[in-house]
Amino acid sequence: MRVVIFGAGKMFQIVKKNIKKEIEIVAFLDNDTTKWGDQLDNIPILAPHQVIELEYDYIFLLSNYYLDMRLQLRSLRIPEEKVFDLNHMEKIRMPEPVQCYGEVLEETKKKKIVIFSHALSSTGAQNVLYIAASVLQQKGYSLIVVSRTDGELKERFLKQKIPIIIMRDIFLGQEKLNELVDWADVVFVNTLWLDYVVEELQGFGKKIIWWIHETGALQYLSDSLFSHITEMGGTSIYAVSPLVKRKIIQKYEESPYLYELLYGLPRYYAEKVSLPNEKKIFAIIGGIARIKGQDIFVKAVEQLPELYKNKAEFWIIGGGKLGEEEEHIIEKNPLIKVKGKIENQKMPEIYKQIDIVVCCSREDAMPVAVTEGCMNGKIAIVSDATGIAEYVVNGQNGFIFQNENIGQLIEIIKEILDQEERAKQIGEASKEIYEKYFSMEVFERNLVRVIEDSIVESID
Repeated sequence: MRVVIFGAGKMFQIVKKNIKKEIEIVAFLDNDTTKWGDQLDNIPILAPHQVIELEYDYIFLLSNYYLDMRLQLRSLRIPEEKVFDLNHMEKIRMPEPVQCYGEVLEETKKKKIVIFSHALSSTGAQNVLYIAASVLQQKGYSLIVVSRTDGELKERFLKQKIPIIIMRDIFLGQEKLNELVDWADVVFVNTLWLDYVVEELQGFGKKIIWWIHETGALQYLSDSLFSHITEMGGTSIYAVSPLVKRKIIQKYEESPYLYELLYGLPRYYAEKVSLPNEKKIFAIIGGIARIKGQDIFVKAVEQLPELYKNKAEFWIIGGGKLGEEEEHIIEKNPLIKVKGKIENQKMPEIYKQIDIVVCCSREDAMPVAVTEGCMNGKIAIVSDATGIAEYVVNGQNGFIFQNENIGQLIEIIKEILDQEERAKQIGEASKEIYEKYFSMEVFERNLVRVIEDSIVESID
């Protein structure tokens, strides 16, 4: 098997001892110009464009930047079916051992569902998947959760007596995968990041539910992905928001099996007890990244007139590192408090302290933090690039500002601080967003309908 490796760095050194014997590496590609013309293990390192001169069976992207590499090769007109990445490590190395926790593949008369997740980290898409799994278990289904990587959610699943399988290599022909899918009545795949798993599962003839939470990775996917999946049949695709649905339709023009399935959140109330002369607390919640717009939040606070700064505090809650410019602004502005990452279970205490939830995301399918804020009657300020903006009526049950428009965000902050009674009414009105669209009663009804419809279709 003749293979070109795109990536002549540290990752190759980590995996090379486990590369299959039948693999013949004919060349390396790398974007580092200083490596061009050199050799690695007596194999030439070439510029990416030189791949068109080579004969090979496939190209393997051995880098964390594999998504950008895919676009690069696409621009060189390399066939998509000849390119594999870190999601297909079984192509070049021996599969990693499968780790099982809890009782898996038990005999049962219950209806059975295998759930695939790309990770078990406590982040938005994974947290709402945990809620969905808990609902299905309570409704009498037998579940197994399969994840490519371990994480803090594993213990929460196991406490619910939902077995976990850590399977880094998910591919057709994997013995454990065959057993799992044979066992299941329905397969549930979570997030766009597992598009390759959906494609792999097409060969099993089982009913597949694919729940998509994000849109950022759409640009990296094959132009024929959705048409191929829908042509094969057996897969129903659900978007977590109308925004995600629109983005997919914009890219792929038509997706006849594309529906909506909003998530649900368990109800809890963490209402704040107001104190005399207390400052209003605005909080932006989520992992620090450009797409989440913490820089927009910081710059808005910096430009806020002094009169208003004395009436408020501004919290940044989430793991990660801010940019140098934002850190410099924060050093000079003591009203901006960086709280760092806070465990999901401790967030109710945070909602007791804050008044306004701000979402400055440049793109966010359906921010959970805003939904939690609405549940607790907090005022929501959201970018129009977020999925939840669909349910906000500006100035009535929340506020919407144009994506990246710092001036509009400042005006909304001023309006809230100037009109305290009206702002309080808007916060109370935000509860209806949660009750109407994201309550557990609504979610349970919709989720069970999706599963039951899929089971009926699999029987037919």
